[in-house]
Amino acid sequence: MAYRHANAIGDLLAFAPHLTYPCSSQTFRSNLLDCVRIVSGDNILSFARIYGIPKSTFWLTIQSSGPNLMRISMLLLICNRLDIPATAFFEIERSKAISRWEHAALVVNDSNRMTTLFRRRELLRHLLDEATREQPAPSLPEIAKRLGYKQTGRLTRVDPALCLQIRSNFTQSGRKHAYRQPNENVRSPKFDLRQILEQSLSQDLPVPVKKIATSLGYADARSLREKCPTICTAISRKIAARNREDAMTLQKVIMEALEEMPPPTLNELKKRRGDLTSYNIKLYFPELYKSLMERRKMWQSDRILGIRNQLEVMLAEFPAPSSLAQVEKRVGMHQAYLVKSFPELYAALIERCLASRREAASLQRALLVEEVRTIVQDLSFQKKNATFKLVRSLLRADSIKDRAVLSTAIKAAKSQS
Repeated sequence: MAYRHANAIGDLLAFAPHLTYPCSSQTFRSNLLDCVRIVSGDNILSFARIYGIPKSTFWLTIQSSGPNLMRISMLLLICNRLDIPATAFFEIERSKAISRWEHAALVVNDSNRMTTLFRRRELLRHLLDEATREQPAPSLPEIAKRLGYKQTGRLTRVDPALCLQIRSNFTQSGRKHAYRQPNENVRSPKFDLRQILEQSLSQDLPVPVKKIATSLGYADARSLREKCPTICTAISRKIAARNREDAMTLQKVIMEALEEMPPPTLNELKKRRGDLTSYNIKLYFPELYKSLMERRKMWQSDRILGIRNQLEVMLAEFPAPSSLAQVEKRVGMHQAYLVKSFPELYAALIERCLASRREAASLQRALLVEEVRTIVQDLSFQKKNATFKLVRSLLRADSIKDRAVLSTAIKAAKSQS
């Protein structure tokens, strides 16, 4: 990624002497509009979301007439995702730039990254108007699916009259909806159905009969059960046996979790078994789920009480903890949890730690003054000048070496000697 970004920046620097303002900014904005139109179907918000660009920034870049261009990091990100050079946005010849955007659209379609989130009402109205003149007449659900919508509600809200015209054209055309069209698989010979059902039965986890029937175009599984009752019954029994085995396994996992201390959370159980969810536990083992939640709640209450007792002990002990990091280490919890769960105790501990630091600093200063007084007296007895450098060199290794405190202590000791 860094190598590609470095190459892209190098290409931009090499291309920079050919850029002229304001022509270059207008060219960039025009090419960017073409890119959004071809790659995402004129869907500005979807384009911005997919590539992690702030929508407000991207909207200003598209709509503003001033020099509100995007940052270089955003440009490089778009170029990397679309597999195009950064200089393509400054291409003066529109035909060359459009060939770049068409290539980018293929890259996007191959990776299935673009999703339809929003289209402007004017564009949708134009597409609906074109659909009213199509032959054969499409249905409204077909148009919605073509545009990437799951339902037709968005189209109906944009222009109800055009949607009504499309429905009328489809009805007059004599075509049928997809779910009403006959399926050739329904007329499959009996041995084909038997072969499909036997193939499902041979699997470790058979495909349900209802799912097979739906894939073959049947409304439900009754026709398959009438034609091949023995195989369908065998498939249902095998699936039921597999479900019972899974249920026993899940029950065993939950029973083991009840014996653990601390009781695991549902997320921890999901990591052990990917098919285990809170919905499955509630549905199949409501009593075990209730017991697990109660046990977890009791353990959580005991843990909170234990932490509170630890904090109260540290608040009363002497000497007090020297730092909040020491408090968090002894309790084994993060500062944010302590502040949220025990605000009063934690505030008292903060004050206690600060007071302990002040007391320790005051004691160290008093010891320093006494030590300096002794050193100055010894130097005076030896008829040596008690300079700052000499006195500091004679201090103990664990003594504080604060310059201001040491200078004041030396002056006071000299005045007393």
